[in-house]
Amino acid sequence: MILHDIQAYLRAHHLDGWLLYDFRGTNPVALHIAGLASSGSRRWFLWLPAEGDPRWLIHAIEGSTFRRARQEIGGATASYAGWRELEEKLAALVQTPQGRGASPWNTARRTPSPT
Repeated sequence: MILHDIQAYLRAHHLDGWLLYDFRGTNPVALHIAGLASSGSRRWFLWLPAEGDPRWLIHAIEGSTFRRARQEIGGATASYAGWRELEEKLAALVQTPQGRGASPWNTARRTPSPT
């Protein structure tokens, strides 16, 4: 599966994007899409938007793990060092070009947002 195919699927189904997540290798789908044989010891996220370049959010100490990621997935990488920074940067990661968050979850309240 390549990025072009994933993005075509997202557009065909009117989805803003696909947020992949992994923590200590618990998500084999995310590892496969990212092209990683193993994960680091911290949480990481990969936003695959329906349009545009992918974006990564990784822990500040995990940079070397992602040098082996699938080349075609590429994209900008942001890092975080604590929970507050993770929440802020994760919310920014999934912003769409229209300025709305792609997730139905409000991280500040920890409850579903009205859609």
